[in-house]
Amino acid sequence: MKIVKYLLASALLSVVVLISCDTDGGTSKPKLITGTVANIRKDANLSQKLNYIDIQKDIPTKFGITIDKTFQSEFVSADIIGFYKKGTKIEKKVLKSNLNNFPATLTLTSTDLIDLFDMLNSKGDLFYTDELILTADLIKADGTRVKLFNDNGTQYYGSSLNNIAATSNFVKYVFECPIPDASMYNGNYAVVTDEWKDYVKDSVVPLSYNPADGTMKFKILSTNNDSVINKDSYLLVTVKSDGKCTVVSNANFNYGVTEIYSASGTGEVSGCTGDIKLLISWKNITTGVISGPVKFDLKKS
Repeated sequence: MKIVKYLLASALLSVVVLISCDTDGGTSKPKLITGTVANIRKDANLSQKLNYIDIQKDIPTKFGITIDKTFQSEFVSADIIGFYKKGTKIEKKVLKSNLNNFPATLTLTSTDLIDLFDMLNSKGDLFYTDELILTADLIKADGTRVKLFNDNGTQYYGSSLNNIAATSNFVKYVFECPIPDASMYNGNYAVVTDEWKDYVKDSVVPLSYNPADGTMKFKILSTNNDSVINKDSYLLVTVKSDGKCTVVSNANFNYGVTEIYSASGTGEVSGCTGDIKLLISWKNITTGVISGPVKFDLKKS
C-alpha cells in the first residue's frame, strides 16, 4: 500500500500540459508535454504581510520568497513572476529572471513594488485591499517554459496540485493594519447602524482617546445622545492588536425611571479605515431583561 501511495504522489507531481493539435488529413492529434512543479514559500524571517500603516509613514515593509525544487521537479531554471491586483485590475511583471541555483531567494520591500509595477506611482497608490501574488515560470532542459499562472493572474494548473506535500506554486501577500494603540479612534464618527435606536443614521457621535485610560482603550461618549438623561455615561471599548474588541458601559444609561440599562458586548475595529462594528447587549437593571445583542456601527467622519 505504501508503494502504491508513493507512485500516486509521484504521478500527481507531473503536470500534463496541452501544447497544440496537429492536423493530418482531418485527424487531430494532441501533442502533450510533461510539465513540472516548484516549492515557493514565504521567507519566514521576513514580514508575512504588507504593513499598510508603516507604508503610509514611509517605513518600508521587507518581505521575500524562496523557490526550490521538489524531488520530482524537472526544471533547470526559473523566472519569478509577480501579479499586482488592484480591484479588477491586474498587472504582471517578471521580477527576477534565469534563476538556476536552488534554493533561490527574492527579497523585496514595499518601496520596490512602486518601482516594479506601472500602476503604482507612489505610496498613495498602495491600498489595503490590494494583493500581490508571487509565482514562477519554470524552464525545462529542452527550453520548454511551464507557466504556473496565466497572464491574467489565474492558476494554469489544477487547484489540487498546490495541496501536494512539498509543493507550493505561489504565495500571496495582503496588507494588514496593525493597531499599536487606540489613538486613531478619536474625534467625530458617523452612525452607520444603531439597532438600539439612540441615533439615526449619519448622526455625529464623539469619541475620546486618553492614554491615561489605557493605550488600547477609547470612549464612545453620550454627548449627542438625546435619548439618555445622564450625558456623562459612555461606552468604554478595549481593543486588541488584531482588531477584536470588548465594550462595557462605565455607568448605567438612564432613559427614565424604569428604563435604566447597563451595556456590554464585543466587536471589531479596523486599523485601516477606523471603522467600528459592535454587538451590544443591554440589560434592564430593574427587570433584569437583556435585549440584544444589537448592532452599533460607526465610521470615521
